[in-house]
Amino acid sequence: MYKGKVYGIWAWTDIRGIWYWKDLLKEAAVEPDSLKSWDGYIESAKKLDDTLRSKGIEGVHLDDSTNSMDKWYPYLWMLGGDILVQKEGHPTKGTYWFPAYNSSAGVKALEFLKQQVQAGIKPQSHLFETAFAKEKKFAVIITGSWMPGEFPRDQWSNLSNKVGFLPLFPLASDAIHNSTMMGGCEFSMGIDNFNG
Repeated sequence: MYKGKVYGIWAWTDIRGIWYWKDLLKEAAVEPDSLKSWDGYIESAKKLDDTLRSKGIEGVHLDDSTNSMDKWYPYLWMLGGDILVQKEGHPTKGTYWFPAYNSSAGVKALEFLKQQVQAGIKPQSHLFETAFAKEKKFAVIITGSWMPGEFPRDQWSNLSNKVGFLPLFPLASDAIHNSTMMGGCEFSMGIDNFNG
């Protein structure tokens, strides 16, 4: 607490981005840079599935769990959208928060997720970092910078030769230079969540 207010600081932060198996992309003739754009990501997913699915390997992981909003938010923000905006002029409250995600940017961000499903990417009901790192069940996954910890320790010294990382989400257009999402745990606890 500082001057009667509760503040929190990050215990650590992570960066979200695209992880990929170099050998699986090479096998499917997919260049890692193609994953950087929405169109390239979709086309790469199709090529990866055509090459790898018969071997029990999905080309791209798409999360349909409670963390799926982690994929939608960056797409919304890179399109200039917001989740909430403060507005004036409410008849009883004056200043109020308006749900701005229900906009053309929000719809376009959702459409990119829909395009992935239409391209044949199968949504998964869990986070599959272990299936990516230990079982090699996906060629590409969007997740956080904690991913190296999912690999067996005896692979760490050679990991950069096997796995690549692009610190971004696929970009909607060339006009966008980069977009990702940071997260992490805080050294704080909301009083409403404390059960004593």
